[in-house]
Formats: sequence, C-alpha cells, structure tokens
Amino acid sequence: MSEESLTESTEQEATPLLPRQQILKDLKGWVFEAQELREGSDLKTPCTLTLVKGAAGLGKSRLIQDALQSDGADSELPLLCCRVQCHERQGIPFLPVLRLIKDLILQSGEESALWKRYAHVLARVFPELRQELGEEGLKMPLPGRSGRIQFHEALGEILFELAHGRTLILVLHDLHRSDPGTIEFVEFLARNSSLSGNSGNQEGEFTGSADTRDWKHIRAREGRAGEFASSIIEAEAVEDEPLEQGGRLLLLADYGSGEDSGSTHQALQQLSQQPYCQTLEIPPFQPEEATPLLEDLLGGEVAPEISSRISEACEGNPLLIGELGRLLAESGVASPVEEENVQALVESAGSSTMAAVLVERRLAALPPLERKVLEHLAMLRRPVQSALLSRSCAVTEERLVSALEDLNRRGYLQVQEIQGTVRYSIAHEMYLQGVREFLGRESASRLQAELGKALAEDERSTDPVRAYEVFELLSASGQFPAAISHGLIAMRFFAGAYAEPLAIDIGRRLLAQVEGDGLVTERHEILSTLARVELESGQPQASKLHIKALIGESGLDPVIRYESQIFLSNIYLQINEPLKGIKVLNRISNAELEAAGPLSLARISTLRARLRLKRLDIKRAMSLCLRAQKEIAGLEDQPEATALQCQIHEVTAETHLARGDSAAALNSYQRVLELVEESGDTVVLGTLLRTIGRVYYDRGKHFRAARYLFRAMEVVEKTQDLKSLAATYELLGKIYRNSGDFSRSLGYFRRALHLSERIGDSAEISPTLNSIGSLHAHSGDYSRAVRYFKRSISNSEKQGSTRGIVQSFLHLGWTWFALGERKQVENLVRQILILSQEFDMPENQAEGHRLQGNLALLRGEWKAAAKELKKAEELSLKRGSERVVAASCFDQAQLAIEQEQYEAALKVVTRGMVTAESLQSVPLLVRGFLIKGAIARQRNEEGHEKALENYEKALQMITGDSLLPLQWQIHYAMARVLHATHEIEGARTHYERASALVERISQRLPEDMRVVFRDDRRRKDFFTDLLRFRRETATVLPVPQVAVPEERTDSISEPPATEEMPLQEMGTHAYFQTMQVLGQHQELRQFLAGLLEEVRRVVPSPRGFIAARRRRRWQSLADVDMGPEEDWLPPQHALGGLAQESLARGSALRSGDADWETWVESHPAGTSLRGRSLLAVPFEASELFSAVLVLERPTAGHPFQAQELDRIGEMMTLVRGQLAALARTADLLEYEQSEIGSRAAFDDDLGEMLFRHQRDKEPLGFMEISLPGLDLLLRDREDEIFVRSLIETLQPIHGVYHTGGDHLICSLIGTGEDNLRKRCKDLHHVLQDLREKFNLPVDIAVTVLPHWFAVAAAEISSLASSGSEYFRAGSQPDLDQEVASLTSGELSLKEAKTALEKRYIIAELFRSGGNITRAAEALGIHRPQLSNLLKRHDIRKEDFEGDSGRNS
Repeated sequence: MSEESLTESTEQEATPLLPRQQILKDLKGWVFEAQELREGSDLKTPCTLTLVKGAAGLGKSRLIQDALQSDGADSELPLLCCRVQCHERQGIPFLPVLRLIKDLILQSGEESALWKRYAHVLARVFPELRQELGEEGLKMPLPGRSGRIQFHEALGEILFELAHGRTLILVLHDLHRSDPGTIEFVEFLARNSSLSGNSGNQEGEFTGSADTRDWKHIRAREGRAGEFASSIIEAEAVEDEPLEQGGRLLLLADYGSGEDSGSTHQALQQLSQQPYCQTLEIPPFQPEEATPLLEDLLGGEVAPEISSRISEACEGNPLLIGELGRLLAESGVASPVEEENVQALVESAGSSTMAAVLVERRLAALPPLERKVLEHLAMLRRPVQSALLSRSCAVTEERLVSALEDLNRRGYLQVQEIQGTVRYSIAHEMYLQGVREFLGRESASRLQAELGKALAEDERSTDPVRAYEVFELLSASGQFPAAISHGLIAMRFFAGAYAEPLAIDIGRRLLAQVEGDGLVTERHEILSTLARVELESGQPQASKLHIKALIGESGLDPVIRYESQIFLSNIYLQINEPLKGIKVLNRISNAELEAAGPLSLARISTLRARLRLKRLDIKRAMSLCLRAQKEIAGLEDQPEATALQCQIHEVTAETHLARGDSAAALNSYQRVLELVEESGDTVVLGTLLRTIGRVYYDRGKHFRAARYLFRAMEVVEKTQDLKSLAATYELLGKIYRNSGDFSRSLGYFRRALHLSERIGDSAEISPTLNSIGSLHAHSGDYSRAVRYFKRSISNSEKQGSTRGIVQSFLHLGWTWFALGERKQVENLVRQILILSQEFDMPENQAEGHRLQGNLALLRGEWKAAAKELKKAEELSLKRGSERVVAASCFDQAQLAIEQEQYEAALKVVTRGMVTAESLQSVPLLVRGFLIKGAIARQRNEEGHEKALENYEKALQMITGDSLLPLQWQIHYAMARVLHATHEIEGARTHYERASALVERISQRLPEDMRVVFRDDRRRKDFFTDLLRFRRETATVLPVPQVAVPEERTDSISEPPATEEMPLQEMGTHAYFQTMQVLGQHQELRQFLAGLLEEVRRVVPSPRGFIAARRRRRWQSLADVDMGPEEDWLPPQHALGGLAQESLARGSALRSGDADWETWVESHPAGTSLRGRSLLAVPFEASELFSAVLVLERPTAGHPFQAQELDRIGEMMTLVRGQLAALARTADLLEYEQSEIGSRAAFDDDLGEMLFRHQRDKEPLGFMEISLPGLDLLLRDREDEIFVRSLIETLQPIHGVYHTGGDHLICSLIGTGEDNLRKRCKDLHHVLQDLREKFNLPVDIAVTVLPHWFAVAAAEISSLASSGSEYFRAGSQPDLDQEVASLTSGELSLKEAKTALEKRYIIAELFRSGGNITRAAEALGIHRPQLSNLLKRHDIRKEDFEGDSGRNS
C-alpha cells in the first residue's frame, strides 16, 4: 500500500490536520501566488527552493502532490510541473536531473534545437549526441572546474528557456537518495533562479550594447614614462533596460534519512542553510488524527484508547499506522478491535522496530514469486522493465505480469510510464529497507552475483551507466575479477562526464583488486586516470602518490614513464615544491627521451624554466627558455609543436615580467597571441588576452589594457567560460577605478560579483566585495564600505581563507582610519601583522606596516611612524608592489612635512610621483599633488602660487562625485593658502566647498559613525580654521566712521601696512584702527585672535600664535596657520619650547640676537629652527594672566627688526587695560563654569565618561575626598587662589566636582589602579599642608578614598544607575533610598544584593578607619567573615586606614 493511498483518506475529514494544512497552504501560495514562505524574509533574496523534510512514511510526496493541484485560482503564469524520483542507483551524478530535463525537452517538442545548442557540453553525459551530430560538429568543452560550471550553465539555460513565460516547477522526490553532484546542481539552479528573480534590484547593471565601445572613453597621452591616462572623459549614464516577464523556475524536493548517505546528507545540510532555500518539516499524526484512517481500513469504529495505542507504537507515522491496520484486518481481527490484540501485536515486536516487524510479516505472507520480484527490485535499486525481471526471475511474461499486478494492488510497487515504456520500482523506502533486511546478507550477496552476471550478458553491458551497475553488483558479491572490466568502462566515462568524485571512488576500489601480475595494463591505466582526475579535482597530494606508484612500476613503457615524470613535475610546480620537480626531470633517461619523440627535450627545458622561475632563479629560467627555443627550431611541423611554442614564449614572458621588463614580456605575449589565433583555440585565446590586458594595466596603460580586455570579453562570452568572464569584469573594474571613473568601475565590479555568485565561486566573491567597498570608501561613503568589508570577512571565514580575511581587515582598517576610529585600527593592524607574518603574506604585511605607520603619524609618534613606513616600503619593493611603494613614499613625505623637513619631503614625494605616474592611478596622483602643494607652501614665500598650481592639478584629475575625501582635503588646503595671502573671497569659496563636502560625507553616515567622523582631529582642525576664518572675515566689514583729532576718518577695511611703508607713517590712525577693531571683542580668546591679526598686519608674518598657561595647562589661545597644537605647542617641540623660554625669561627672543644661538643649541629640537625668522614676545595683563606672542617667517632672509619689536610693545601697552579686564572676566567664568563642577554637572558628565570608558576601553578612576571647611570657601567665593591651588594639587584628567558639604569627587580617565591608590595616599599629606596654608580647620582628618573601575567591570552598572550618589562612603546607607535605587529595573536581584552589601561594608570601614574588628562588630558579623567579603568585593582595608577620627 502506497504512502499516498494511506494518507488520502485523512484529507476528507471535517477536521484537517492544522500543521499540515498550514504547510499545504504556504506551499500553494508560494507556487501559485509567488508568496514568500519565510516570515520576515529578505525580499532581496527570493526563495526558489523548498525542501520538505520528514521521516519515511510521513506523507511528504502526497503533500507535494496536493500543493501542486490548483484550487481554481489563476496563477500569475502558466504552470508546468515535472517530477522525478531519485533512486539508489549507487549515486550516479546528475542522473535524476538529466532524466528530468530529458523528459521536459520531449514534452516541449524542442528536442533537436535545445540539444544541439549545448551538444558540445552535454555530449560528455549523453554519448548518443556524438553519434547523432558527429565528432566534427562538436566543440571541445572547457576543462576542470570551468567545464563543470559550463555543464551546470548548459543545463540551467535549457531549464530557464523551458520556463520562459510560465512557472516551471521541478520536483525531486527522495533527494537523500541522490549524490552530492546532483545536490550541487540543485544549489546552482536555485541560486541562479533567485538571482534572476532579483536582477531588477541590481544597482548599476549595464546593458551589453555599450560594452564594446567602453574602452574609447579612456584617452591616452604619450610621455617619457609611457602611455598613461591623464584624464578621463566622464562616462555617459547607461540606464537599465526594463525587465520582461521571463517566468519562474522553482524547485521542490523532499528528503528523509537513508542508508550510506553521509556525504549526501552533509550536502543537504549545506543546501538547507542557503538564503534562497526554505525547509518545511512534516509533523507526525496525533492520536485523534489516526482514528479515521484505522476505521477506514478495519471497516468499523475504533476506540480512542486503541487509536492512541497504535499511534504511539507507530510514532505517528501514517504509513505504519496503515500497515498495522491492514495487518490486523488480514489476520481476521473482528471489529471493534480489542486492545488485547493490539497490545499483543505491539509486544511481539520486541527489540525490533515496528516498521521491520510489519514489513516482515506482510512479506512472509506473500506468494514466492511476488516476494522474489521484490527481492530483485530491492537489489537493482532502480525502475526496471518487465523483460529484465522476467529474465532474472526465470518466469514467463504472463506469470510475471500477474505477480506485478498483485504487488501493485497490495501497494508495494510504483509504476512509471514514459514514452510508452513501463518501468517498475518499489513504492516506498520503508518497503525497500524491509525487503533487504528480510533477505539477509548471504542471500543478498548471491542474488547480487546472479543479477550482475545476468546484466553482464546483456548487449548493453558496455554502456557506461549499465557497466557501472554491473560493477557494483559483482563487486558487492565478491566477484572482483569479473567486475574489473566493467569498472574500467565506468571510470573512463565518469572521469570525463563531470563526475570526478565517482570516477575517483571507482578507481580506488579497482586499484585494490588489480595487484596480480596478470592485470598490469589495467593497473597502469587505473593509476594514470586516478592521478589525472585527482589533480583536476584539487587533490594534488593523492595524485602525487598515484603517479609515483605508476613511475615505480617495473616494465613500464618508456613513453608512459616519460609522460608520468612530466606530470609529476607539474604537480610539484603546483604545490610549490619546484626543487623536487627539477630532480624528477633530472632522472629522465636518454632512452625515455628518444621514445618520447623529437619534442621531448624542448618540453623538459620549458618545464625546467617554469620550475626555476618558481624558485625566483630568473637568470637560469631565462637561459632555459632560450635553450627551449633552440631545441624546437626546425620542428615546427610536429603535431604538438604549436602548443609547445606557445608554452615556451609564455614562460619567457613570465620571466621577463619577473625581471621587471614588461616591454619584452609583451613582445613574447604577442608572439603567443599570433600562434593561438592561428590554432583557433578560443579557450586559450580568452585567457591570453586577459593576461596581456593585465600586463598593460600594471604598466598604467589603461587605454591598451581596456582594448585587450574587451576583446577577451567577446571571446570568453563565446566559449561560455563564466569564471574567466568574471575575472575579466573584475580587471576592467580596476582599470576604470585607477582611471578615476568610479561609476563604470562600480558597474563592472558589480557584474563580477553577480557572476561569481551565480557560478558559486565563493573564493572570488571576497576580493570583489573589497573592491566595491574600496570604491565607496574613496567616495566617502564609509558606512556602505564597512558593510561590504564585513561581508567580505564573513565570506572569507566561511571559506577558511586567511589571506582573504587579512585583505578585508586591511580595507576595513583604512576605512576606520579615514573615519577616525583609532582603537578599531589598532586592533585590526595588530591582527593583520600577526596573521601576515604567521602565514607568510609579505604583500599584506607591507600594507599592515604602512597602516601602523600612518596611525603613529596621526598621533605624532614620528620615530615609530618613520620606522613602520620605511619597513612598508622595503617589503613592497621586494614584492614589486608599486602601488604600496608609491603610497609609502607619500606617507613618508607627509611625515617629513610634519617634522618641517621640506627638502627631504620633496625628494620622497618626487620618487612616489614617478611610480604613481607609471601606474596611472588617479587616487595616488591626486594625493601626490596634494603633498607637493603642502611642501611648496612651506618652502618659501613664493610657494603659495606653486601650491595652488598643484592643488588645481589635483582637482582637474577628479571627475564627478568621486574621491570626495580627497576633494575635501584639496579645497581645505586651497582655502588655507588663500586665507594666508588675504584673498578672502577665494578662501571663502573653498572653505564653503570643503564644509559642504564634510557635511555631505557626514550625512551618509549613521549617527555613531558621524560622531566619530566629526570628532576626529583632522575634522576638528578644519572646523577650527573655518570658524576662525568666519570670525575674522566678519571683522573686515565696514564700520561707522569716527572722527579723530586730525579730522580724518579711517576704516578698518583699509589695506594693511606693507613692509615698504615707513614705520613713522604708521602713526595715530594705525593705533586708532587697532583699538577700533579690538574694542568690539568681549571675550578673551576672540580678543587675542584679533590682537594676533592686528600684530600680523603691523608686523607682516605668515603665521603665529599666542600661548599661555591657563587652567593648569600650557595651551594656545590663538593661532594662524599653525596646524594641530600637539605638533608644535608642547615644550619638546621647538616652537613650544621657544614660547616657554621667552615667558620664563620675561624678555623677547629674536632669531639673530646674541643669546639666540645659545638657546637653539640647548634645545633638543632647536636645529629645526635654523633658516627661519622667529620672534617671541612675552606680555602680561595682571597677576593672573601672562602670555607670549610668537611670530614666524619661513626664511632667514627676512628677519624681524628691532623697530618691529618696539611697535609690538607699543601695541601691547595700548591694549593692556582691556586685556586685564577680559582676563579677569574669563577667570571668573572659567572658575564658575568649569574649575569645580556641581553635583548636577557630575551626573551630566558621567554619561560622557562612561561612553569613553566603553568606546576606548579605558578604565575609570575616582578620588572621593572629604576636606573640612571646603563648603564655606566655595560658597563665599572668597579665595580663588585657593581653588586654583586645589585644582593644581588634584590634577584631574577629566574634572573636579563639589557634591555638597566638604565632599569632592575627582575623575581620572585611563589611570591604572596602582597609580590611583598611590595618588590617594600622597594626597593625604599634600591636602593637609594646603589646609594649613589657607587656615582651614585641621582637627578633623582629611579623607581620600579611591574608586577604580576596570573595563567592563560589574560595578559600572551600579555607578551608571546611582550617579553621584554612588560616592557616599562616609555615610550610613539609607535603606529605603538604596532599595528604591537598586530596584529601578536596571540591576538583577543578585547585582542589587551585591551592591548594597558592598555599600554597607565601605561605610563601616570608612568610619572605623580601616579597623576590621570594629567594622565587623558594627556590621554584626565575625572578623573572618568580613575578611572573606573584602576579598569577594575587591575592597582594600589599607584605603581606609587613618580615618578613624572622622566620626568623632
């Protein structure tokens, strides 16, 4: 009885099986209405494959059959369905799919057209095509993995064409009986169907019409460095063509568990995890659902308890429930059924399964012939015709037909009729397994031998598939000698029929049986075929073992031995062991050379050259190439001479490339191209054209590279080599990227990505994802770039590719670096360097050192930066990576600029520009012009024009919206130059453009990235300069005219005094103008910025600054064109040291004075000031404010004069009063606003501290201080000097906060625990001395308590929820308040209990002064118990010692 007939009656009941009905409804919606099966599914990945999973007998096939029956509703497209059963025919690859496709073609009536179109690919699987079309009409299919992809593509194209204009559903039953090759193709088909359904969402897809002319968009220019693309014509937008309704192709399969299917089940598991696949699991019957089925079989009512007992015994399997019911009926059990009968039947199973018992009992009741037919079908494991069964069972056709009809009636058989041919097979897997178990091992072996011999006598026994069946039957029965010939036939066929794993399996089994002397020829063939197929399948080590075994055979033909040694050398070449390959070639004898023919010497020389080249022995490799050319001279008429000549010239070209002579390499490649074009080998031609294109690309000749690549694309499309086509797209994308045409580049990268996904080439997906992400990063779309890089990392992890992971890390690291995520970059660069060193990836190691060097440069660690960048350049020079060489040169030039070594910077950047021009990489060239502009700007006063010229060149190279970050840098640099030369309008234009670019980049980022991006030092410097420019230019507006005693009116917009104007002519009107401008400022920093500008107007100088020590630190209060403060203000730098020296002396320092040279020699960085004119002038406004003014001129040829120093002194005297008032106001404001914060300020700032703690992974430290008398002082504001002294004593890293009374909190971010505790102990004595100095009460002890929070410490949650209330160590906790705080929902019960316990312990230790005994008594616990609690909560009693007087 079939599974379908057993479950059919259940569907007629009034109460349906809700889980099954829901699955059925979902399947119908998916098939007929294109509804997604998955809840919340990603519509970008349509589901095209549904797997129905369940144990044998649960009704999977019937469910699928019902799902394909329309309920009368019209579907969107006409429906065509084809079903095929997978049989255990020992896993012949693609057999179910091929049978299905063949049936579809016959149904559609397009047999000849579709077969002939893909005949050259399918002929390997269908040998009859060679007979029908002839050998001459067939092209050679692609070799290796490319051939397998081509085969998949051919089958897929046939199916997609049959699906055109309709919904084609392919149903595969019992997919677990198939082979991994079939499942691989199912995955390919489902993936391509999903991709084709999503093709409308592919951004940037091109139409094919413009492809052949795309190369004309690249314009070449001749020069000394060779051809390179200097500018790119902006590509016209190519719109997507509207998609037609092309139809749908869906796959529906069911599977369960089968025997000997470990590899198949692993493939099924991987298939079910794909995004386009959905798995539906069929639930078993419930007891109430089994009742109608039993009543139908038994012809009467069945009690619920009996139905429940039967359902439980059968585990809810409807097929078993039906079998048990039929068995009860056939045994004559009266209705109603009694529970005793059922119980007896169930108990009779014993240790066996119910399925085995039921099938065994039913088989035992069958007549002998019927049972014999089932046994033969179980051993054959495939549908067979009645004629074969008649011969194997030795009965007449009439008697056999009668037995078949009886078996069909009993539900044991499945009958198939295709094209008038009827075939029979066992209906269900449960019956199949039951028959095998019933038969027994010995009987099964005898039957397999009989069937094998019977099939071997058939005239079709030499058919490869039938030969494989004979081989399986005979070898399973131990008839190995008779099985060998059929195994050889099968192995030869499957080795060339895209079934390499099966061919390898057959070969290894045959090899174990041909040890005798009488089968030498067969053994040689098996070893040779195994080695070849294993190497093609990516198993070089196994291939090496078998070919070495063949070489070691005695009596081997010399020609075979010669070819085997050549083959072994190629294996060593592939596995990177060239020295072993050379030794193998050295062992070839003269007799073998003579037997191999006249080309044998040239072949050996060519292979030796490859092996020497692999060892980087370039000189010997070239010598061998020349020898091979001499050896083949005069033998051009030999059959294999042309192919060998191509190899010789190809190795010669590769050797020239290794020497760095690309011109000579191209000459050799051109010779190969001529030979290949004459031979007509399109597969080799496509590869060769792409290789030549890559050489031109590496030389920076994008115009010629594109021409060859577009020609390669045309050839590859004809050969249907999709893997090669994807590589061509990838290279074209790189060409357009380097040419600056990001739009076209992105289009080709997306094509390559789409094609790689289509053919399942996961290894090439990550590089393409990195290329796309890199484009987005160059365009400033960092968020999208990060997504691509992370997806690339995920893909590489799935593939187990360490190289792919490291390359993705590099791209991600540079993106984080551009954003300003320094911590992320640190983590990544550490992993990059570790992995690249461990796994020998020097090219990635060079880029890792370069990234680390740039990070050090950004931090101002110049020595470390120089070391890393130099190492990066050395490694990249060894590898010949010119792009990294150029980038490293630019990085070193930037470092030299930061160190103010402009001559050295010019030399390095010039070297980098030469390399960048040879590569013709637009991003590199733009960066080079940027650095040249920065150098020109600093070298001399006339350098501004040269700088602007370089910046203009950089801008001209950028087209459209590409390279937005570089555009921002260019506009920012131009704005600074124009601002310094007082070209206000030009500066305003470029500042606004730069600001718009920053805003545009920011808008593309999510909030967290946007904050990091804008908070980066590079953007902060820009915004600082922009705000200063806007503030300064606001003062250039005309103001109302004011009369002066001489009855003259002056406007502040008058041009500044020049060097030629006599100083005496700058009289009253100049002073009045200065006072008029500065009088408008009401804030100290604005006043000082205006003062600096006025001083620069009177004493011309391109840059300068005003610095002072305020709020306990040395800081810049105003500067012009100085750059980041950390690069010049600290005293270890020359300018910062000069300012502090002048301030300490209280007198001016001027280059050229008597004591100038003395100071220059004494300062570590003083020599960097030679050749520059500098002036440092100290000034003060009150006892609270003193500062220093520093001016600089870039050359020593224009020194500052004594008259100019006098003029500055006069100006300082004029503004002294206003400066004193502003300084006093600023002091009060700073004191009130930021010197000591309030409790509310602490709670507000705590959020920022916790954010930095989490983001930067820095510990938090707090000092909780009790200073008696503090409250009175702070309330009355009587002594600001005390406050200043207190702050200088505490030296907070973040801030000091007064939380009430005598209580202070000092926060220190990033401090270590030991350092914090040491500072607390030191402060006891310092604060005591401070109290005595300011007459504060000294009879009450000062308390300083440390609180340290490690990264991710559990106490952080308590701190976050409590805020300033957390620091109340000296007060007994209020129980109600504590409970209310701890039960706010932010802490778990365990965390709340721990926090409250710790608070009580700290409070008692605080009052007891660290006395453990007293604290334990107050807490009501024993001393040892308190000691254990101190360890658990990490509390140190030493932190509380000396505070016992606090509670007095």
